[in-house]
This record gives sequence, C-alpha cells and structure tokens, in this order.
Amino acid sequence: MKKLITLALAVLSLAAVAAFGASEAKALNPTQTDVVTIVNTVYWDLDQFWGAPTHKPGVGYYDYVADGRLVNYQTECGSTANNIGYQGFYCAGGHIYLDYNQQRGHVANIGDGAVALWLAHEYGHSAEWLRSLNWPAPYHELLADCFAGLYFRWGVYSSGKLAYNDYLEARTMLSRMGTDAAHGGPAQRLRAFDYGFNRVGWTSCTAGWQYW
Repeated sequence: MKKLITLALAVLSLAAVAAFGASEAKALNPTQTDVVTIVNTVYWDLDQFWGAPTHKPGVGYYDYVADGRLVNYQTECGSTANNIGYQGFYCAGGHIYLDYNQQRGHVANIGDGAVALWLAHEYGHSAEWLRSLNWPAPYHELLADCFAGLYFRWGVYSSGKLAYNDYLEARTMLSRMGTDAAHGGPAQRLRAFDYGFNRVGWTSCTAGWQYW
C-alpha cells in the first residue's frame, strides 16, 4: 500500500524502534491507544504467526504534511514519487513504512484494531515476497488482505493478543477505504479479509482468490 508523502518524522529502522523485544509487549486486549505499543505487540505476534521468518521487515514511520508539498525522499524502495494515495507501504525485501499521525487518527476514530490491520496487511506483503507471490492487481493487494485476515484469526483465537472487537475495527477500517485499480474496492477487500479470517493456513488464501 502506497502514498506520496512529505517527510516530517525521520524514517526509523527496526533497530531504531528498539522497543521491539526490549520488554514484554502489552496486548491489544485490553485496548491500547499508543501507535508504537500497538505496532510493537502486533509485529511480534505476526512474527510468531508466520513462523519467525528469516526475513523480518523493519518498521519505519513518516508524517504526511497536509499542505500538499511533495518531497521525494529515499526509502529502501527508492523514491516515493509513485507512492500516491495510501497511508503505508512495503518495500520488497525491506521495510514497512506507516504514516504515524494518520495511524494515531485511526486509533482515535476507529480503534487499535485499525492499526493492527495496516501492519498485518503490510506484513502480508512481506509474506508474499518470501513466497515469490507477485500477483497482478488487484489480487496482490487482496491476497495481503486475506493474509491479514488469517493473522487476525490467530490473534483472536490462538495468541490472544487481539480481541474480537479488533477484528470488527479492522473491518470498519477496510469499509472506509477508497477504490482503485491496485487494491480493488471496500467490498472486495472485506471479502478477502473475511475469507482469511474464516480459514487457517496461507495456502487457503492462495487457493481462494476467485471468491474475492
């Protein structure tokens, strides 16, 4: 997921976000209101869900400045000049980047499950990259939504890091997304997410694309 952005916060590497693993993470159950705490919790739960993969994407934050000035800055993807319209993105083989202030808004307006969705979706792209799954649009993005749904089932029913309400908040987040050729529309995205939530195993998602 991508967005043309202005850099106002320094992009942080995973090493810079040293809170990851530095102490016992708090769960989203009970509810959390701090973006970094939510990301901390969900990141390591995703790591366990995906089997502690050898490639662990870093997490960086940026800030969108609403005055519309467009400044290209370098990420592991190179220039962000083509990253128009979204609030986070994944650099293949590298980092996840999230718009920090927009994620704060999601916590306030929807709940911590909305941030969990963004991270789970972007981590889903990392899982795609590791498995050499490079599907055409919009199924590449819908597959990441399905992978996010798989994780949410794990988080609610297996690890206990998520509450069922986080799943509902994630659905609210998806229902408010726009429609574009790369990602599909909200109805498609909800179908893919729910398809994953009602199944186990990533191959269930790769086999189920025709239902989205």
